[in-house]
Amino acid sequence: MRRKRAFPGADYFSRGDFLVLALLLILSGTVTCLSSTWLTGKGGYAVVIVDGETVARLNLDDVGRQIDVTGPIGTTRIQVTPEGAQIIDSACPYHTCVRMGAVNQVGRMVICVPNRVVVRIEGDDNNRIDGVTG
Repeated sequence: MRRKRAFPGADYFSRGDFLVLALLLILSGTVTCLSSTWLTGKGGYAVVIVDGETVARLNLDDVGRQIDVTGPIGTTRIQVTPEGAQIIDSACPYHTCVRMGAVNQVGRMVICVPNRVVVRIEGDDNNRIDGVTG
């Protein structure tokens, strides 16, 4: 009696073929994730936006600098650490923004939604990517 195949093309591929295909998919996914991280690079400063308006621009080299910004529900404290910029205290009820940690790569953000505070990392215009091919 003939064994039932999982799908019609299974007669043409061996287990080794599937293993090679799986390894290639894992490798391509890893390279894609790592290359997007490497290409963006470390940002130069953090832009602090409250309720849609830019209120501060923090240099990421000023480690230890803290600022307090006032949002609709209270005060949010932002600090520059060796790892990047982060929200260390906020008036929001769940403190999800505090648990997000520090960000330092261009395009990354920490957002306090209830207090409408955004900390966005930006860099020099020379370091920006305008497209990726391949």
